[in-house]
Amino acid sequence: MSVGPMAGQAGWLAVLVAVGLLWPTGSRAQSRQGVPAPPASTPREYNPDPTTCRPELMQAAYRQQLGAYQEESPAVVAQLQRLQRDLTVSSINRCITSGLMSKEQAQALAESLGLDR
Repeated sequence: MSVGPMAGQAGWLAVLVAVGLLWPTGSRAQSRQGVPAPPASTPREYNPDPTTCRPELMQAAYRQQLGAYQEESPAVVAQLQRLQRDLTVSSINRCITSGLMSKEQAQALAESLGLDR
């Protein structure tokens, strides 16, 4: 039985398609290596205002923000707490830099929240 030229081309085409589907590219290669894909949008810089820099509001928000996530696994809650801490410290530093919070207020706030700045 003879195989015509079309059957041979179809075989090669199938091999090329299979190799293309299995070849690691882009985000598939990154996800297999544990490297996260880049964010979908450009991060924006937060600019505080006098209301958001009020220590009592920051303290209340800090204590309430993670309440909805307490049923998550301890690892998830720990990661969220680290993220919250980093964002809060950054916000406090921006408030100081903008002149909307004194260093003394910031230190008292950080101590009341158990943050190391």
